[in-house]
Amino acid sequence: LYAWGDNYDGQVGNGKSGDEEKQTTPYEIKEVGKVKSIKVYQYEYAIHEYATVYAITEDDRLYAWGDNIQNKPYEFKEIGKIKSFEEKEGNFYLSTIDDKLFTWGKDGKVGNGAIPYEIKAVEAYKWVEEYNGTFYAITLDDRLYAWGDNDYGQIGSFFSVKYDET
Repeated sequence: LYAWGDNYDGQVGNGKSGDEEKQTTPYEIKEVGKVKSIKVYQYEYAIHEYATVYAITEDDRLYAWGDNIQNKPYEFKEIGKIKSFEEKEGNFYLSTIDDKLFTWGKDGKVGNGAIPYEIKAVEAYKWVEEYNGTFYAITLDDRLYAWGDNDYGQIGSFFSVKYDET
């Protein structure tokens, strides 16, 4: 995996960051190894654009670097091997090969914004969807769970309360 360009948030993964740290030549990110998929989450706030890079390796490990992480690749060893990884509007969810479910997202709606948070109440599921900061899951025994942003009662509690756990 090689990266170059703007490096304000450390998104190149070379251990540096800042306005003056543009990487003008390809930099090999050796810590990650062979990558099978990569997602770059970029958002704008005020006059600055922020970027975080997520990579899944060929051996199904998750690495991240850039905004809210660090300037070089960080492996989320505690998660284990990744089965699926999705991003929608700055909110993420992933499942592991042992069927654990993790979510996180922008504005700290679940977890701290950048760090995956395990949803322990949802042990085995067949479907997960995210919409505007609210996550929904249907378990194998057809139970519905909802968590995340609840500004309009979309979790089903009919109260505008934000919940972090199911």
